[in-house]
Amino acid sequence: SEMCIRDRPKTEYAKSKIISEKKLYKFCKNIPLIIIRIPGVYGFGDNFNSTVGHLIKQSYLYKTMLLNNNGQEKRDYIYIDDLCKIIIKLISKQFEGNVNIVSGKSISIKKISLSIAKISKILIKFCNFKSNKKTEHLLFDNKLLLSIFPNYRFTKLNFGIKKYIKQLKTKE
Repeated sequence: SEMCIRDRPKTEYAKSKIISEKKLYKFCKNIPLIIIRIPGVYGFGDNFNSTVGHLIKQSYLYKTMLLNNNGQEKRDYIYIDDLCKIIIKLISKQFEGNVNIVSGKSISIKKISLSIAKISKILIKFCNFKSNKKTEHLLFDNKLLLSIFPNYRFTKLNFGIKKYIKQLKTKE
């Protein structure tokens, strides 16, 4: 079953996010407040800081992708255009509160890497390395978001990666 990781924080980082949200609500008592929770955003202009961007950079520069624990970890990534559209819609609906802006579908790093390799048409060497860190899958609840925007369709990962790569090539 899906859960919002911040409802049951497992790490100090997650705990700090909850504390920050509580402080914001306390400080903004009489001010409308939207807190958006975003797991991972990718797209042109992220300077390869997203995991998806970093994997694209590895594929083009080094023809190699380093995968921790065989890329088994699952993450929920959304395309930057989706994030922008949803924020604008939330503001126009005068939404108040906190909401996870997530697709609700977590995908393994390995699957993302394979998509990049296929789309870029680059022969890529996958290098796996074993980490002592426990593999954690991050799953997020998007029921509230879907109740606000029941017909919203997120950009599919393959299409987002294609747009990202196309924008990189036109920038060269």
